[in-house]
Amino acid sequence: MKENKIDVSRIIRNTGIILFLFIINTIALTSILFFVKISISIFHIPIAFLLTILEFVLIYRKKVSVIQMIISFIISVLIFLLSIFIAGNTYDLTWDGNTYHKTAIGSLKNGWNPVYENVEDFNIENGNKIDIDKEENNKLWVNHYPKASWIFTANVYKITNNLEMAKILNTLIIYISFILLATYLSKKINKIWGIILAFLISFNPITVTQIFSNYIDGILGLSLFMILYSLIVITDIKYNKKENIEEQDEKFDLKEHYLILILAIILIINLKFTGMVYAGIFCFLFYIYWLYKEYKNNNFKKAIINYTSFYVIVVLFSTIIVGYSSYVKNLIDKGHPFYPLFGENKVDIITHNQPYYFKDRGTIKKFLITMFSEGSNVHDSYGDNREKPKLKIPFTIAENEISEYARPDTRISGFGPLYSGIFIISCLYTLYMIIKMWKEKKYNILVPFLLILFGMFILVLATDGSWWARYTPYLYLIPIFNLIYMISRKNKLNLVFSIIFSILLLTNISLIIYANCDAHLNKYTGIRGALQEFESYANTHDEVTVKLKTTGFEGIKYNIADLEIDLNKVKYVEEIENPKKNVYFFSYHKE
Repeated sequence: MKENKIDVSRIIRNTGIILFLFIINTIALTSILFFVKISISIFHIPIAFLLTILEFVLIYRKKVSVIQMIISFIISVLIFLLSIFIAGNTYDLTWDGNTYHKTAIGSLKNGWNPVYENVEDFNIENGNKIDIDKEENNKLWVNHYPKASWIFTANVYKITNNLEMAKILNTLIIYISFILLATYLSKKINKIWGIILAFLISFNPITVTQIFSNYIDGILGLSLFMILYSLIVITDIKYNKKENIEEQDEKFDLKEHYLILILAIILIINLKFTGMVYAGIFCFLFYIYWLYKEYKNNNFKKAIINYTSFYVIVVLFSTIIVGYSSYVKNLIDKGHPFYPLFGENKVDIITHNQPYYFKDRGTIKKFLITMFSEGSNVHDSYGDNREKPKLKIPFTIAENEISEYARPDTRISGFGPLYSGIFIISCLYTLYMIIKMWKEKKYNILVPFLLILFGMFILVLATDGSWWARYTPYLYLIPIFNLIYMISRKNKLNLVFSIIFSILLLTNISLIIYANCDAHLNKYTGIRGALQEFESYANTHDEVTVKLKTTGFEGIKYNIADLEIDLNKVKYVEEIENPKKNVYFFSYHKE
């Protein structure tokens, strides 16, 4: 029934749904308009927001009152504006974020249509702010990688004219994940534990280190977590409560979680190629389980048609419509939808990014070394770096180790300084959980849990780079599942375990948050001041010569284009005399 009273929890949850719909609407609308040769404009976001209002009203008109809808939309707009403010007052300090990510976002904002042209074909004479055809470092990734994050953030960039505001997607997805999980878990468990669990999941070691950058591994992980959350809830409603769902609330919850599942699948497939693999494995495992349950209920024929049709439609829309400029174009032009990671002339992006010590070592050995070593960023791309990862005793913290977690892609022990000990406890407690559920014949909980563990095991073995935390975000869920099970046991001993374990997890993530705040926040003021000084200098001189930090940082040219200066005055050179250093990945000649 429609809620007439002001339900704060429902309103807060609405904001998560609204923002999620808005993000996907913006991405889908832009992708569809590309086909009719309409590039990103200032009208895309307002139209996407109007579509979101229409969709939300149609879906929730029988559940949410008009006043609650109005309040939900107002709060959603405020959250969006707050996210823009946060992103606009921080700076991406990462390598990838300032190279191919910004190159893609800036080009899309200025009118590049990836359906009909490659990025190097879109230069100044076509309306771009910079020439890309002479730049060799980023074109491969920009042309062929999935583009969902770039499309959404380019739309934000279009209406703000500040490239740094493009980092908004990380903040929004973290908020959406936190709100959806907190409101659900608060209802299922209690408010305090619901908030703690939602915080631990949403503000995890990957998202925290990437929140103020254009990296997308964190939001990829959160997209996967929302898929798993939806699959678990759908399974619980359909097969663990009643064979025939009759209560209106349960019917509505089921529809809402199908909606979340659809939105999360569309997003994850178009964030990274690995998103297709992650979503595919877990959705397929639950698909088989659902069909088995329907077979036992003598409803197999209808179920296989419904479930298969559901996934086929969602995947086709995600890849052929939204993902055309990557998956379909890659298949047509390069013979493989996952090019350049697969197919002829594929590019190995892992070997030079791993420690030299990992050479010729197997997947499991790399994984174990990484899990039980000091946090560090040892890798082979430095050329002369042949340092080995350093093993350490679990729950100890090495000297200067915390500072390593200020990076967005810490390679060794990337889940945090305490995670090796947490992982050992999790492995032991997971075994206890399985035995306990088996003895108590709680197969309705045990089977989905084993399916998720099996999916994780497959990914660890099959994924190149599974030793790297940013490529295995799902592993962070194991201790979360442990904590949820401890809480659910509802006895004093498990309550004590729950408190101790949650403190360990909170301490681990707090150390990572501290490392990032300590390393980054003070730099933002300096960067802002340096850019203002550069802007003033450029406006008082006829010409200013600029040298980028190194090749590949063409994305920074869009930051320079955002300043109120005449771009005709700016001349990019490979070497300059008397440089003014420490600006923002570039230096310039100063008299």
